[in-house]
Amino acid sequence: MKRILVGLFVVVLIAVFGGRMWYLHQQAEQNKDAIKIGVVVPLSGFDENLTNRVVTTLKIATEELTADKPYKIQYLFEDGRYTVKDSISAFNKLKTSNPDAYIVFGDLPAFGLLPLINETKVPTIALALGDSQLPSKSPYMFRVCTSTTDLVKKIADFVFHDMKQTEMAIFKVKNNYGDDFSNEFQKYYTALGGKILIEESYNIGDMDVRAQALKILDEKPQLIGMFGFGPGYNAAFNQLAERGYKGDFITDHTVTDEAVWKNIYNQAEGTYFAIGDYRVDQMSPRYLERYRAKIGSDPDVFAVLSYVTVDVLMKALENKTDLNQGFYDIQNFKTVMGIIGYDKDGEPHPPVIIKQMQSNGAAKVIKE
Repeated sequence: MKRILVGLFVVVLIAVFGGRMWYLHQQAEQNKDAIKIGVVVPLSGFDENLTNRVVTTLKIATEELTADKPYKIQYLFEDGRYTVKDSISAFNKLKTSNPDAYIVFGDLPAFGLLPLINETKVPTIALALGDSQLPSKSPYMFRVCTSTTDLVKKIADFVFHDMKQTEMAIFKVKNNYGDDFSNEFQKYYTALGGKILIEESYNIGDMDVRAQALKILDEKPQLIGMFGFGPGYNAAFNQLAERGYKGDFITDHTVTDEAVWKNIYNQAEGTYFAIGDYRVDQMSPRYLERYRAKIGSDPDVFAVLSYVTVDVLMKALENKTDLNQGFYDIQNFKTVMGIIGYDKDGEPHPPVIIKQMQSNGAAKVIKE
């Protein structure tokens, strides 16, 4: 009896082990010819809800948009934690798998990875990258979002000509994004004849920015440019309100994030912002259905950028011999962010519009 039991155990073990080996072999065969995309994204230590929207879109949009394509896309995710150190570590791990392309989320990681991107010479899509100059520093980096330069040109023109505001204050996040956005804006705004009364800054994680807020209010501005993100961004809105500010705000798409507009004492209502002209209703119906079931809401700007990332990646893949050149070949390409075309610096130049936040978190188009 004991021998029979031992024999059965061995048979089961072989069956399980053999089944597992067969499964792994099948998976390997299926992925052998897949196009591998290494993704450096903050899977921890950042806004997990935002990351979930990005990852969900990459997976679902790829399944829906490549259903009739003769190739498969395989994503290899590594946690960059939105720091340069962790992003470099993640990139180096991915490098061992020889990806055909990379996707990098965020300004700070993209900036830190620039030397590695130039070294590996593998095309890299910068998702949610605002820095005005970064793609021009690498022939292998391509942006999908609207550049800071394109955004601030629209904002400066709207503030000066439509709002008739010839002077204003700036409250920005103290990092590469905030510095770049503020500097670029001031360049175009002052060229029109505008004047910056004062510029103050906060750290991403600041919870108390009252000292800076008071300095701004001492200048009695009727308009404040809020350029940034993170807890410090929310604190800036809230603590200006605490001190009685009743003027206007102009900002970027940060204010559209539900975690932001629901937590800034209703100061979001009436705020103006510049954003790419994306159309959710032009997305794949199956993608929308699956996204809403998974996330519980319509795609936001980060989901849209992720969707367009899949779109441009598929378009670039039409040039099978040189994927990098495939991105530069993208011209007059219709996306859910409008018609885009890559210039020599890897900039897509989607159309930019001005919107105004409503009390329910929706936004109304003010200027196209």
